[in-house]
Amino acid sequence: MAALAGISGINTQPKTICEEFERQKFSILRDFIDNKTCVAGTERLFELEKEGKSTSDSQCPKSPAVYGDPFFDEILERLTPIYSKIVGKTLAPTYSYARLYRVGETLAEHTDRPACEYSITINLGYTKNWGVKFGGEELYLDKGMAAIYLGCEIPHSRDEFLSEDKEDWLCQAFFHYVDTEGPHADEKFDHREKLGAPAKTRKAKEHDSENREIFFWQFPNVVPSETCDQIVEEFKGQDLFDGGIGSNAPGEETEVNKAVRNVRNIQLPIGSTISAMLVGYGFVANQQAWQCDIDSSHQIEYLKYNEEGRYKAHLDCYPTEPMKISRKLTVLAFLNDDFEGGKFYLQTSESLIYPEQSKGSVIVIPSYLLHGVEDITQGIRHSLVCWINGPSYR
Repeated sequence: MAALAGISGINTQPKTICEEFERQKFSILRDFIDNKTCVAGTERLFELEKEGKSTSDSQCPKSPAVYGDPFFDEILERLTPIYSKIVGKTLAPTYSYARLYRVGETLAEHTDRPACEYSITINLGYTKNWGVKFGGEELYLDKGMAAIYLGCEIPHSRDEFLSEDKEDWLCQAFFHYVDTEGPHADEKFDHREKLGAPAKTRKAKEHDSENREIFFWQFPNVVPSETCDQIVEEFKGQDLFDGGIGSNAPGEETEVNKAVRNVRNIQLPIGSTISAMLVGYGFVANQQAWQCDIDSSHQIEYLKYNEEGRYKAHLDCYPTEPMKISRKLTVLAFLNDDFEGGKFYLQTSESLIYPEQSKGSVIVIPSYLLHGVEDITQGIRHSLVCWINGPSYR
């Protein structure tokens, strides 16, 4: 791989860069990598596209992209000590991502998921440059220039990529890190065994053959095992309630029908730490996948499925009157996996979909999708569920 360029501007003025970065949550680094590396990275992305090894994503469906390619993950690793010095933190790499932006593309304003706590974006080359916005301020990075930014904190976006030449393009690479002493330290390598390895099923796309809908978004093993055990232990001996079926709208009673839903549950305080965590993952998934109009959560439940427990296929979406809000997203956390049966599933017009549901994993789905829990045949299944609301569908 081509050597990275010297970064004398950073090495001689680290204090200036750090102060600017802390104030703005982003900073621009000129001549960050050399032309040889830029050309090699651009050629690599075009090569992967030609070989059919690139993908696209819901954020930028017109633009080929690659996740964790060994070429880019090597750069990710080699930049780690450099970036650590700039921000004064001991960083761990999570993943690289490279995208070949095409004319007509847009990038909606968003913040990133926890694995992108500290991020670098580098312009590798273009036939027409395209501005990027951090906190609403539009910047143009030239070839070899980089922007460092707090991906989870500062909103960033791009307006529509306009050009008279429809073949114009921009090649951009992204390198993501976490603070090894921070709250997202367990995101190292993005839950992969090593850099250069394929992605774990975090963003688990399942597509309908006609509308290509993203059915769920997954965060594997993000709730520590000890936390899962503590939650289960906390509710031992507590009075739980039979789960009802119905809208749960204010003023409306629900029906207990164990042939349809056989579960014991209890509501948790909305302000609890675990509630905030689940809502946070819901917002991250929404930014990446659906961009629903959402604003808050009003309900989180602990669920205990004993043997013969079940919840037949159902929807969570309903209009709540008189507040005129709807459940938009359902967030589930799996607290154990030492039971038999009890698989969570999504039901489409063509098949049943079973996401990965190991202990500590979190899944986010649109609340309007049909889903359920199969019968427990042995053991007890413990989980959490919360709903994120927004204005009623029109």
